[in-house]
Amino acid sequence: MNGSFNKSQLLSLLESLSGAERVLLVTTRVPKNWQDTVNSHIKEVASEFSNVKVIDWNSASEGKNDYFYNDGVHLKPEGCKYYVPLLIDVLKE
Repeated sequence: MNGSFNKSQLLSLLESLSGAERVLLVTTRVPKNWQDTVNSHIKEVASEFSNVKVIDWNSASEGKNDYFYNDGVHLKPEGCKYYVPLLIDVLKE
């Protein structure tokens, strides 16, 4: 999903993936008024599924504004060098 969504939409998506061995959800850092709501939905709904792991990008990127382009969303190369290892570490689990 990209953008705002509600809990029932996320629940429906994760239910459709119930047969998957593992599902990774990444919290967002975006200068939009829905950021905190979406991140709360991710954490709350994910806790209902044993095959879902949350990568808390929002917390990991806190205070690292220099990793982002002026839009506050897209990563500069140095931001990618920080983001990718977070994903790789979880994928290795």
